[in-house]
This record gives sequence, C-alpha cells and structure tokens, in this order.
Amino acid sequence: IYILAQIIASALITGGLKIIIGRPRPGKGISYIFFKGSYAYKSFPSGHTTDAFCSAGVIWGFSRSYAISVISFTYSLLIGLSRIFVGAHYFMDVASGAAIGFLTGLILSYYLLNKYRIE
Repeated sequence: IYILAQIIASALITGGLKIIIGRPRPGKGISYIFFKGSYAYKSFPSGHTTDAFCSAGVIWGFSRSYAISVISFTYSLLIGLSRIFVGAHYFMDVASGAAIGFLTGLILSYYLLNKYRIE
C-alpha cells in the first residue's frame, strides 16, 4: 500500500505538476517556464515533502496508536520545514507537497482497509 501510494503521489501527481508548472526554485529567478524539465524549474510541489507526508498518511491510516501517528506527522513536518530552511523550496511548495502526500496516503489506506476489511 505504501509503495502504491508513493507511486501515485510522488511519481504521478507531484512529478507531473513539477514538469507542467515549471516554478523556479528560490534564487533561480521569478519566471515560470511551463513544461521545463530542468532541476531549477521543478520547485512546485516539494517531492521530499510529498514522500514524507505520504508515509505519514499511510501510518495514520493503519496505525492504532495515536502517538505513532503524531510522531510520523511531526517528523514529516520537520522534513518539509528543512526544505524551506535549506532554500530548496518556498512555503507553498512544501504545503502543497504535504497536502498531496498526506491525502494520497490516507485515502488509499482507508480505501484498502475498507475494501479488503484489513483488521
């Protein structure tokens, strides 16, 4: 489930948006270049944050421990903030990556839990 969620969130959604939108990374200019495949124009959304929050979403969906869920969410938040701190992303890159990853992981977890009655 985790790998499927990662493929959907990171490769398909986030990877596609990065190429389509072409937002420059901090310090690389202000002009968007749509359908640009270079690293300098793949800022939106943050892939690292998407991956981290996708993990948190799957853990949140499957874990019966509230503490473990909160720890995974907090760890993911620190990863996202670190992407801003090192100058690789803007806040909205991280916020959108977090939303895409967490929702994909959570929705897929709940869908599969209900479909296959995993206990």
